[in-house]
Amino acid sequence: MKLIIILLNLAIINLSQAKKIAPQNIEELVNNFKKSNYISGSILVAKGKEVIYKNALGYANYRFNVFNTIYTKHSLASLSKQFTAAGIMRLVDQKLIKLDDSIIKYFPEAPETWKEITLHHLLTHTSGLVSWVYEGRREMSTYAAQDFNERFKVLIQAPLKFSPGEKWEYSSIAYSVLAGIIRKVSGLKYEEFMRNEFYVPLSMTNTDEGYEGINIYDHGRTYQNKTIKNLSHGYVIKNGQWTDEIIYYIKGTAAAGMGYTHSTVYDLLHWFTELKNNNVLSKESTSKLFRQYSKTTYKLHSPEVSYYGYGWMSINRQDDKIIHHTGYSGTGHSSIYLYSQKHDLSIIILANVIEAKKNSFYSKKMAMDILDLFDNQEIK
Repeated sequence: MKLIIILLNLAIINLSQAKKIAPQNIEELVNNFKKSNYISGSILVAKGKEVIYKNALGYANYRFNVFNTIYTKHSLASLSKQFTAAGIMRLVDQKLIKLDDSIIKYFPEAPETWKEITLHHLLTHTSGLVSWVYEGRREMSTYAAQDFNERFKVLIQAPLKFSPGEKWEYSSIAYSVLAGIIRKVSGLKYEEFMRNEFYVPLSMTNTDEGYEGINIYDHGRTYQNKTIKNLSHGYVIKNGQWTDEIIYYIKGTAAAGMGYTHSTVYDLLHWFTELKNNNVLSKESTSKLFRQYSKTTYKLHSPEVSYYGYGWMSINRQDDKIIHHTGYSGTGHSSIYLYSQKHDLSIIILANVIEAKKNSFYSKKMAMDILDLFDNQEIK
């Protein structure tokens, strides 16, 4: 009996020690990344609601020597799509729209070839619409400032790449169209709808959609001599130098819905926790966000193929389902939210620098390496 008590006490001691070791293990991993990468941004790891690791590195504004903090707002790029999907599902819950509605119902000016495209197709990237492909950086700036209706006139002239539902192919423009549907149905601007339905009720005070003006420097061209408090710039490292590349998207432009949300690691953790606990949408609508509808060509630094739901991807890894989405602006910002159901673990990385030669972002690999610490039971 005494032996059993001793063993139980040892187990309790080991568990309490493991909780203290976890941040040190993650810190060591991050430090190893710093040896071969320029790292700048905010990192948060949480088990359930409990934050077990947080860190901020590098500059939010290199020019003015402002450092990132865990409260710095970063551009989420395509990680923003989760909010658009949630917005559509809110309208579904309100019985204002249906997922099998044809896009023609909301855009009667669209060509007849669009008739078979449904909201489900748009949400799952199976619509056949062209991707958001730009040639050169000037086009990205133009898109960020262009009115949705003007851009839509150009979009409907482009032929479909394939028949709706035929296959999966990532299309940021599909989410821009979804944002247009939210505007039409709600009668509100996209950013107003998001604030009213989600950000304000959930007290997400550091999350918003775009800003009133473009950046100080956009690839060397000055638009406005304006800084925004607590918002990171995006940087590309060229020959060891920090080159300012940030774009501040203007509210209400064609970029809405597909990648211009700004947020913090803390706001995102709060949002996802409420979302997965069915406190944002109905249980049925929430489950559809994370459902595996379409097999993608996307791999998350792992052999498993990702499946697309509504604004989220997921992979099946042994006895775990890993829900995730990434974002990459091409102008310095990259992001990832990774959630392991097995460990009830959220890994959030919002970065604001990339290296020109690598033309890639490290946040995906870092997130998976952090998860591997738990999977390999190095942290128990």
